[in-house]
Amino acid sequence: PAPGDRPAAGGRSAAGGRSARRLLPATPLGAVVGRELRQWWRDPWRSLELQCAVWTVVFIGLIGVVSGLPVLLPFAGAVLGLFTGLVACNLLGQDGTALWLTVVGAGPGTVRDDVRGRQIALLLMFAPAAVALTVVMTVASGEHWTWPVVATLLPALLGAGIGMAVLLSVVAGTPGVDPKYRVGPNDAGDVSYQLWISIYGTLLAALPAVLLAAALVPGRYAGTLGAVAWLAVPVGVVNGVLAAWLLGRVAHRRLAARLPETFVRLRYGRAIAAEQQPEGDGWLDRMERGAIEGNQERRPVGS
Repeated sequence: PAPGDRPAAGGRSAAGGRSARRLLPATPLGAVVGRELRQWWRDPWRSLELQCAVWTVVFIGLIGVVSGLPVLLPFAGAVLGLFTGLVACNLLGQDGTALWLTVVGAGPGTVRDDVRGRQIALLLMFAPAAVALTVVMTVASGEHWTWPVVATLLPALLGAGIGMAVLLSVVAGTPGVDPKYRVGPNDAGDVSYQLWISIYGTLLAALPAVLLAAALVPGRYAGTLGAVAWLAVPVGVVNGVLAAWLLGRVAHRRLAARLPETFVRLRYGRAIAAEQQPEGDGWLDRMERGAIEGNQERRPVGS
């Protein structure tokens, strides 16, 4: 082994981990992506959310089989894209007081890199699973006419879900139990307020692709769904990219403008956050106030 390579658990070398990290650029953005990928694999709360999302989609497909509706199966990957905004709508709350590192180390581009790095990590975590589910479920169902439909929906819903995830994490982030005090995956912030906003917001952000995909479905039964249906796929891709970029831009600009206030909300809870909540009538201000007033605080449980 190379100098400095120390054996990991089970006798494996740590060099493999370093080799994987070399795939990421040695930049602040690359550092955030690497940190987030490790969080999704190691943090019990994030791991639980990821597994719940995947297995929920699988069971939805199985319900379609049992109910005699195999046409539901090909849409499993698109539904996972929709769920991305649900399971990742409180990323800052999951990190606890770690936002302090961003506050004290803030420089030009720091906040933007933090938000964009989280988005890239979400893409790397959820896109392969969504694509795999789409391919497997479509082939298994035999509903091959849905290929252009799901290929239009998947990138749009995934991109919109990733955008909504970071936006809600910034604007409506809710403090949970700080990571060093957690004893289980349920010691996380309340996201009751964010859930419905995430669902409807993701669908709204992906609306052009959703409407176009819905317009393709009647062609299946009218016998007019041909190769021209594939022209809808670029619309879904552009829709997803623009939704992720625009919502991410709103998120990092908001976080940069209210970075100290966001940290105080996550560090000290709703009682202190209520004293400095925004008083404007903008939709972001109303959303932040709604999260402060509507979500419950979580305390450590167990021993």
